[in-house]
Amino acid sequence: MSHYRNSEDTFRSVEPLLIRIAARFPEASQLAPTTLSPSTLKQRLADAINWILANPLTPTTLDIELLRRIKREFGIALDPNNTVYIGPRRYGRKLKSDNASMLGDQIEYSIVQPVDCGDLNILNALITLKSAQIITGPIEIINLDPSLVENIEANHDIIIVNEPNRTLLI
Repeated sequence: MSHYRNSEDTFRSVEPLLIRIAARFPEASQLAPTTLSPSTLKQRLADAINWILANPLTPTTLDIELLRRIKREFGIALDPNNTVYIGPRRYGRKLKSDNASMLGDQIEYSIVQPVDCGDLNILNALITLKSAQIITGPIEIINLDPSLVENIEANHDIIIVNEPNRTLLI
């Protein structure tokens, strides 16, 4: 798999799917993979988008600016029905915790206090939990090294928003 990540091979392997996704934009797309696992397809789509945006002179019929917009506005997520969802980010997804499942309630996981991201271990944990959609909703963060923002946004289904009085991890 490592030879596939961030390569033209990855891009070409999913280019027809990206063409379908772009044609449906701004509508969401849902793909039912036949030869790959849903998680592999999800990762290949993300890798392919990152690769072509980093290599915009590569011949393709895809509109690169439209792909930039799709990356900015859409998320790529696994659905419980073994499909891959590509569409507007779905905040507020509810997950059951062990205690809640005993009660039959659903709990939305989110963080209310600002999180200090000066420690890279904390930042990496947040990125992992946010990418896996275990933490839903925006997270207010402090002490984020600005030089990390582009790398985080390029490699994860996460956007960092700087507002006048706060920074949000979305």
